[in-house]
Amino acid sequence: MRFPVRTRKGKMPTVAWQRPSFFLLAGGGLFLLGAFVGFYLFFPAEALKQRIIQEVGTRTRVVVQIDQVTLYPLLTLDAERVSLNIAGLPQPLEIEQLSVTPK
Repeated sequence: MRFPVRTRKGKMPTVAWQRPSFFLLAGGGLFLLGAFVGFYLFFPAEALKQRIIQEVGTRTRVVVQIDQVTLYPLLTLDAERVSLNIAGLPQPLEIEQLSVTPK
């Protein structure tokens, strides 16, 4: 029967999975991963679309129509088929795709 070899000062060697700090880091990493995945899966894109339409309409007196708003990783917001009805123009201003990212 073999006994584990003691290191200096009489401490037993510990394996990586036996350290409490490993479990804390792994648990924190899994929590952050789940939070990011949940944020992107359940992002309220329709509510954000209505908010953008309302804000642009009240601040500039321009009628805005947006077909779809999506959020991509690293906080890129894409709006597809944006239509701006400006009073002085004979036709609405059509924007096929609008992408907004923070700097």
